[in-house]
Amino acid sequence: MAERRMFAKTIIDSDIFLDMSLSTQALYFHLSMRADDDGFINNPKKIQRMIGASDDDLKLLIAKNFIIPFETGIVVIKHWRIHNYIQKDRYKPTLYEEEKNKLSTSSKGEYIQISDNVSTSDTNRIRDVSEVDTDCIPNVYITDTQDRLGKESIGKDSIGKDNTLLSVRTDTKQRINYENIMNLFNSICVSLPKIRNLTDLRKQKIRKANKELNGDFENFFKRIEKSDFLTGKNGNWNGCNFDWIFKPQNLIKILEGNYDNKNNQTKAETKPLNTAWDELDAIFPD
Repeated sequence: MAERRMFAKTIIDSDIFLDMSLSTQALYFHLSMRADDDGFINNPKKIQRMIGASDDDLKLLIAKNFIIPFETGIVVIKHWRIHNYIQKDRYKPTLYEEEKNKLSTSSKGEYIQISDNVSTSDTNRIRDVSEVDTDCIPNVYITDTQDRLGKESIGKDSIGKDNTLLSVRTDTKQRINYENIMNLFNSICVSLPKIRNLTDLRKQKIRKANKELNGDFENFFKRIEKSDFLTGKNGNWNGCNFDWIFKPQNLIKILEGNYDNKNNQTKAETKPLNTAWDELDAIFPD
């Protein structure tokens, strides 16, 4: 059985839900978290007592049509299929087939009791998960950074029209597309030597930089290209390259504006005080 549960904002942000007391809302969340992969709960009273909710809270959820009760004491989350998509390899069918057979689904995906007076054209037989394409949640991950749901990653990359990476926002375990970062560098930092491959050391430095940049490599590279000192346009130094800018101490100085062009300064004044150290870094790289 899948261990993670989701909630659709269209349901929990609705006025009818938010108008309920906090204890009633809490009971709904706890029931949903403990439901099986089809949304059924066989011990709602136990969960109610466990969190200190009242009988009125459970009755209100039924009255407001957020859960559907059965004579057996089992309940089901009405909007379960709107909230959750379960991957096929994690799905475990409910044990409560008798109750499930008394339900149908509306065109919106809500559970509806078959005994209700509903149009058959507006309902569908509840399909088993093997008949529903739920390998992944649609439009959550771009192909280059695709990750399985449940790996603690919710960020996604932004890809430009020319298939270059515009930003790489990384959460806990999201993958970094190093090749797109390399292409982005080569396309923006045209004044610096282009790179053709990414060594393990370069990838390590990119990972460290990604945390500092919060994934915004595009503006970082643009800032470098605008700098007359880093690009060698002012004639003071021409040792800047991909490896140099990703050294932690140099990256921080770039972000702090040490190499930004200063208005109304002479050519000699544009040279930072620590230029000699930078030149030594270029001669004797890490």
